[in-house]
Amino acid sequence: MQYRYTCCQYITTSLADRCPACGKDNPNREEVDKEDEVFLHLPSFSGDKPYETRPWGSFRVLLDEPEVKVKKITVKTGQRLSLQLHTKRDELWSVISGCGTVQVGNKSWDIGHGSIVKINKYDVHRVKSDGLHDLIFVEIQTGKCQEGDIVRIEDDYDRTEN
Repeated sequence: MQYRYTCCQYITTSLADRCPACGKDNPNREEVDKEDEVFLHLPSFSGDKPYETRPWGSFRVLLDEPEVKVKKITVKTGQRLSLQLHTKRDELWSVISGCGTVQVGNKSWDIGHGSIVKINKYDVHRVKSDGLHDLIFVEIQTGKCQEGDIVRIEDDYDRTEN
């Protein structure tokens, strides 16, 4: 039997007093019809949470394996990620919707639906959502994919931790 937590649509075979995905206490749950059963969410390889909010927006981990991680990232309008670099992973971004400005190294350019951005290890980078709607992109990480692999150079939110 599969159960769907209504707080975040997480599906699992076990019942708990706290949602394993978003952490909500005593969430509502519903049985998933046999005809509608889906692939289960498996524990992440890295141990990172499947969904996280940040001051600039949020991300959802879609795939988490030893050498690859895929995220769907939403940057709220007018917000931007920290100026950062990674020492253990490369990234490839594919913009789904919205528009913004990306900086990689000392170059900046506009991005929108269909744009692809390649970021190598040690490339200093950031992105800002400039449009009327949130900027949404898929991020494919390759290498050692841990959320802690962030070296922040500048941060609008005064964060020192990841």
